[in-house]
Amino acid sequence: ETGYLGLVHDRLCSYVRVLLGLERAWLLLRDPDHPDEVVVAAARGSDPEQVGWRLPADPGLMGQMLRSARPTVLPAPNGTADDPGASVARGVRLMATAPVSWEGSVSGALAVGTRDPARVLTVEDLERLGEVAWLSGAALAGHERRAELAGTVAAQVDALATALSVWDGQTRDHSDTVVELARMTGARMGLDPVELLELELAALLHDVGKLRVPREILRKPEALSAQERGLMRNHPMWGAELVSGVPGLQAVALIVRHHHERVDGSGYPSGLSGVRIPVASRIMAVCDAYGAMTETRPYRPERAPQDALAELRDQAGSQFDPAVVEALEAEVGVTPLALV
Repeated sequence: ETGYLGLVHDRLCSYVRVLLGLERAWLLLRDPDHPDEVVVAAARGSDPEQVGWRLPADPGLMGQMLRSARPTVLPAPNGTADDPGASVARGVRLMATAPVSWEGSVSGALAVGTRDPARVLTVEDLERLGEVAWLSGAALAGHERRAELAGTVAAQVDALATALSVWDGQTRDHSDTVVELARMTGARMGLDPVELLELELAALLHDVGKLRVPREILRKPEALSAQERGLMRNHPMWGAELVSGVPGLQAVALIVRHHHERVDGSGYPSGLSGVRIPVASRIMAVCDAYGAMTETRPYRPERAPQDALAELRDQAGSQFDPAVVEALEAEVGVTPLALV
């Protein structure tokens, strides 16, 4: 059980570094049996031996983190002996923290840091930090419920997928196609087993947010109005919200949330660009587009695989990650069109 929670927290630390483009991240949790102590539950980009460290909860840097009611930029730690918490962040020039809480109770803090003295954190950066901290709180709540829900995580995933099938069968069939494409592409790109599992679950559930989109919009045979497009663009956030409620799938929810970002920064919902988009979300974007283009939709016929790949290549570097497009093309095994 502790191993499962530690893995989720480690993955969230890994993802928050990507989303903010920073090299360090820590998850710090109060020990419920010793409220005056903080435990380093996860750490990325710093000494891995920090995981498990116990520090006083109240003085100095730790106290500042745990008292923060919202995502906040902190003064650089001074590293003096009278601040034991500063030993965690030695050498860091800029830090920010967000409370890890659930249903009003603060359990700890998610902190990020960088050695780069020129780096500035924007309001958008702090919002993203807060989103991941919220997922960390959801993971803690899920851990508390996991004993009573033992064996039901797979059932909850299946229930979401089945609900989508009932609501819109074509969307569910599309998700099954994207799972297979994502599995092949992710393996070719060298994702490790944990990353591949997250990717496959995200692929299966990436459109589950469409449960909140009216059927008449999903099945509309002509182009959507601006208002309908705006509603449809909410589905990654709605999907992430639904997936985050399944114990242990908080990192998967983050992939779902960002699968409509574009590498040039013009995507949604967060306008992330380049390597700030999690690689699993970049893979999802390409596989989702290829699957959609090669399927019949109410408003257009299916496109030939060669045509779909040509479109992906044309959008590589703006909408799509070129390395992902190349990997999908190699896996699909379709003879590429001669470039004119």
